[in-house]
Amino acid sequence: MTVDIGSNSAWSYDEIESYLTTTALPCRLACTTADGYPHVMSLWYLYRGGQLWFSVQRSAKFTQWLIDDPKCGFEIAVNEPPYVGVRGRGTANATPAADDAVLRELIDRFLGDDNPGLANWLLSRTATEITLTVRPHWLTAWDYRTRMA
Repeated sequence: MTVDIGSNSAWSYDEIESYLTTTALPCRLACTTADGYPHVMSLWYLYRGGQLWFSVQRSAKFTQWLIDDPKCGFEIAVNEPPYVGVRGRGTANATPAADDAVLRELIDRFLGDDNPGLANWLLSRTATEITLTVRPHWLTAWDYRTRMA
């Protein structure tokens, strides 16, 4: 499946992939609730194989909403100037978290050794984790670093 890049995107597909691979910021993932309203949740993510990877609790309403309607949107961006980021639309897929590998990678990427208590608590709930992937269909990027320098 090909990914459409927005006509006004500041970056090429390769540059977007580089940003998604190297940037350790939470992803703002949006879905549609059961009553038709948009809902946004910030989640740790990995980017590999052309997909965003998440580890979420099976019981979370957010998980069920994405299973019921897998169309979603997302944004990974800095909150302070100079503004730079990527946003997109895609399709979500949920599968059982077979070996906790995604959750362990997320903990390493976002926590490292900084909060072993939180890491241990997260790992204590792996029996109820779901691996969520989002395959982007459309991507765009903005980069105001030059303009804001």
